[in-house]
Amino acid sequence: MFVYVYETPNGLFADFRPYLDGQDHAFTPPRALPGNDPRWEKILNTNDPRTGKPIYGSVEFAGTGDVPDYHELMIFPVPYDGEVQSPAS
Repeated sequence: MFVYVYETPNGLFADFRPYLDGQDHAFTPPRALPGNDPRWEKILNTNDPRTGKPIYGSVEFAGTGDVPDYHELMIFPVPYDGEVQSPAS
């Protein structure tokens, strides 16, 4: 399954949602989510799989990949095919 990879202060995780950092990475260039977008509810209610704390404001898009056996919010290391690109500083 095609996934989006996000970097947190605690490491990387992968998810099928392209917008967990507030930008929709399904588009090139990414589009910022409008303030009234219903996807904000998912962002605001998603917790870091390692710490259990909300991810809002603490994740950056890192790249994409494919994972053969996917489950929600996979933490690394996971087997994947693709490239993780460092976010621009």
